[in-house]
Amino acid sequence: MKLATANSKLDEIITLVEKKGVTADKLIANLKELRELALKEQDPLVTKVLRLTYEFLGENGSFDVQ
Repeated sequence: MKLATANSKLDEIITLVEKKGVTADKLIANLKELRELALKEQDPLVTKVLRLTYEFLGENGSFDVQ
């Protein structure tokens, strides 16, 4: 990501996951905020991946993919 605020948000998300694991509620909110920053950067790939990620977490509550 190009914006400093986006990189700091990404670091915050990584730290949260490392400390508490994948807690869907907090993680989804952070991913949505990061997606808004990706929209400002006009990065369609990152924007779509973030949306798909938080939608998957919302539906399944975890990253258990088989």
